[in-house]
Amino acid sequence: MIEKITVLDRRREYLAGTGFTPPDVVTFLNQKVRQILIEDDNIIFENYEKVQNIEKVKKFYENTFILAKAYMSDGTEYYSDMDILKLIEERLKYGNEYFYNKEIGNYRDIYGTEIEIPLMITDILILTENKIKEKVLKPVLETLEYFQPDPRYSAHHSSEFGFSKGADLAEAIKVFFLKGIISEDEEKIILALNTLSDVWEYKDDSFSTDRDGFYRDGSFISRSAADAGNEGEKIIHNAAEIFYLVKGTKYEKYIKGLTNFYEIIFKSFEPFFFNGSFSDVAVSRKFSSYETGHRILNSMLLAGLSAPKEYQEKIWKTVKREIEKNKFYKYFENEKSPFFRSKMNELLSRDLETEEYKDQVIVFNNMDRVIKRNKNYSVGISMHSSKTGNYENVNGDNRKNWFTGDGAYFLYDEDYEQYENYWENIDPYYIPGTTEIKMDMENVDAERNFRTKFTERNMAGALKWHYYGAAGMDFVNWNEKLTSRKSWFFVSWG
Repeated sequence: MIEKITVLDRRREYLAGTGFTPPDVVTFLNQKVRQILIEDDNIIFENYEKVQNIEKVKKFYENTFILAKAYMSDGTEYYSDMDILKLIEERLKYGNEYFYNKEIGNYRDIYGTEIEIPLMITDILILTENKIKEKVLKPVLETLEYFQPDPRYSAHHSSEFGFSKGADLAEAIKVFFLKGIISEDEEKIILALNTLSDVWEYKDDSFSTDRDGFYRDGSFISRSAADAGNEGEKIIHNAAEIFYLVKGTKYEKYIKGLTNFYEIIFKSFEPFFFNGSFSDVAVSRKFSSYETGHRILNSMLLAGLSAPKEYQEKIWKTVKREIEKNKFYKYFENEKSPFFRSKMNELLSRDLETEEYKDQVIVFNNMDRVIKRNKNYSVGISMHSSKTGNYENVNGDNRKNWFTGDGAYFLYDEDYEQYENYWENIDPYYIPGTTEIKMDMENVDAERNFRTKFTERNMAGALKWHYYGAAGMDFVNWNEKLTSRKSWFFVSWG
């Protein structure tokens, strides 16, 4: 069917570019493939038998995906190399026989088993352009069906079976959709697209007691933390990938709720930008604010490619403004995707007049955040309360972010050097804007969120009037040994 060809061609373009592969990407792929080939010379595939280490399994498929990218990328030493294609096929066959199949069952890593690995496998199949033999392809597709039979649910073969939500749901839908395209299963394709709007449905319109999701005031909550910069970005990016794939095809009509989706870009993402950086007040896991901004700008660019005209130019003007204003973190030096390099080049060459930041206060009461931004600076206040967690420590990340939700303020201005390696260099005991009891916090889990318990009487909120605003926090610290009332006032001059 013509739609299958269109979708798969666009997916290949997204994964490997449109023919020209930048020299640094060619060098990277050549080096990685040489390394993989040397490793495989010293490994007999049967040694993988009954592997129970999910990280080793993911690495195996990640390497196979790199082989497929090199095979598809014009300019590499391995472009259209039949020996590489044969090796990819062998790896798919052995992986399916020995350590990723329904007989072995689920690994404990549900995300890896049901989303990460299936996505890598589907992309490998797409990159190899239907050249994998049917006798290898069929059992691989059966395994994918076993591990990802319905994106609306997770942990399909575990006692943890339940509803999928948020970024995990968005990624599961993408996997399920691509699987449906490969197998030409219209029922699966339509189910995936019909489900997609669930990931950006406003929580204000929901009767669920689960607070995770987007709100009409621009808030985004994930696991009780403000996290548009990580989990929220993943939702926007995965949805935008699908929009791009189905644009102009008969499947486009099955996606609903697009007005809300484009509103969210301007409510939940645009306000946190300043000169290409994305404010840490809306990021639960702290990385470079420029790296976060880079990822989100890619997601916005991708969303703009298939957006209706009334949203498209507005999105592109925002992206162009942030790229041009960023004098510290160079986009093209840090972007490795040929697809995004090409699309960003096209955007920057457009005759679009960007707009300066408005002088405004922006309130996000559903996640206890407030922003004051104008052309000279952006400052954000990060609070927590009886409904919003103080910080998140997942899988060892953010172990020292104890005080980042205690009224911390984050200032962004023209002094770019202060942001270089910010979280590596800052003293976590003295986060600007916080007042704490001095004590040894090493190895202390000071979280107050849905996994532990919220502070019972802690309240926070803000209000605004034009470029004036006020915020307040009835603060109770993590061990309830310190209380205080903190206030901030925003005026026309600061």
